[in-house]
Amino acid sequence: MNSRALQLFPTHVSEFFVEEEDFFKDLVKAENRIGSITDELNLATVPNITSSYGCQQVRFKLSDYTPDPAKTDALNYEWEDDSWISVRDSICANYMEISKIYIDQHFKNYNFDFNPIVDNLYVQDMWVVRYRQGDYNYLHTHPNAVLTSALFLEVPPQINYNKNFPDGHLALLGDTVYDESTLRFSKQAFIKPEVGKMVVFSAGIGHLVYPFKGKGIRKVISVNWGRHYQEKIKRSR
Repeated sequence: MNSRALQLFPTHVSEFFVEEEDFFKDLVKAENRIGSITDELNLATVPNITSSYGCQQVRFKLSDYTPDPAKTDALNYEWEDDSWISVRDSICANYMEISKIYIDQHFKNYNFDFNPIVDNLYVQDMWVVRYRQGDYNYLHTHPNAVLTSALFLEVPPQINYNKNFPDGHLALLGDTVYDESTLRFSKQAFIKPEVGKMVVFSAGIGHLVYPFKGKGIRKVISVNWGRHYQEKIKRSR
């Protein structure tokens, strides 16, 4: 009898350590310039946003497209200044390079042409979330994107004390059913927050952020990569 083990449904995750990269330093400076995020810009106060209400969340504006101020859609919650405008294209170029590395790491041995996907990827969204004690991000996916990421800018030290695990961790979830009798186990991976670490994964993977206790701010910049050409045109016109 012949047999072989098949891993048909792997979860592809990559970690990048970018603390010494110029684009990381530019992002830190931009996030600091935002200052306090008012309710007028705070996406965490918008219905259906997955961050808890106490968070501060705002999008970075990625194009010169100006939304209609009479509409209350998420595009109205975008931030920019002159310094951001001067670096955003180079930052997006770095994210595009990261997405190509991710695809090469995980899919180069597949018998499938990924070039059409790679060629049509673009940085769809970029936003920062500031979490304080008790804040969280509930289980969700990013259904309109291809890839997503989390880049840690600031991490309260108590988050990574072993006794506090999994406080403040990013969790990636697959099949969350645990059934010992059928060898069906919960698939939950915890990402340890570290300044300068970026984790990239499929936008369809369920993920959440656990709350933490104590002082400090957990700052994260997230990016979605999309491949819908019409959406790209809409946001850039």
